[in-house]
Amino acid sequence: MKVAFRLLAMGLFPVLPVSAVLFDSGTLDQRIPGTLEGGLVSILDVSGVVGTIERVEVGLTLAGDPLGANGDLYVILSSDDPAAPYSVLLNRVGRGDSMASGYGDSGMAVTFADDAPLGDIHSYRITLNGNAAIPVAGLTGRWAPSGREEDPETVLGSSARTALLSNFVGTDPNTRWTLYLVDLLDGADTRLVGWSLDFNPVAVPEIPAMPSFAAAAMACLAAYRWRGRR
Repeated sequence: MKVAFRLLAMGLFPVLPVSAVLFDSGTLDQRIPGTLEGGLVSILDVSGVVGTIERVEVGLTLAGDPLGANGDLYVILSSDDPAAPYSVLLNRVGRGDSMASGYGDSGMAVTFADDAPLGDIHSYRITLNGNAAIPVAGLTGRWAPSGREEDPETVLGSSARTALLSNFVGTDPNTRWTLYLVDLLDGADTRLVGWSLDFNPVAVPEIPAMPSFAAAAMACLAAYRWRGRR
């Protein structure tokens, strides 16, 4: 066992990424209640993933009626792994000094990733149109999560982004995952169509059965025994 750890330290047993593993809720079509009703909780139970999380992406599809508004929504993702905090996906997108209610667009079908090319979803109108006043119909694309833990009543574009998906790196994916959604404008009708988790785990290193590695292991073992006789 000591030899294996020595070889691992030497980089002879690299920690290799595992193929992406996708878990999907399927079609849910659930209404997102307001604060008076306690919001909506959606669960995905994940099992069978080998290794710890190196990267996770989240798919989210929402449908809204004309009265629904993306700027009313607060959405967070959490894991039952006690070592994992949570990530804030949406926190009243568009809310800022000049737009206290956030964006009035309704619905989206997006993927969240910390390094997404479109950047922070909080200001998606500015990213796409260069102007916060120009609506976006049916938001799509790959976006970075809001990450803003600040109270939805006071959150701004300038608020600190500390609750990103990187919070889950190194934790166990094989647990219960909870998506919590609330429509802060009670009575509006936005629906959760579905959501997904896409993991890129890192496997636990194993001793490969290859002649070159076996030779290296024998050499290290011989050196260890030789030093023990001195």
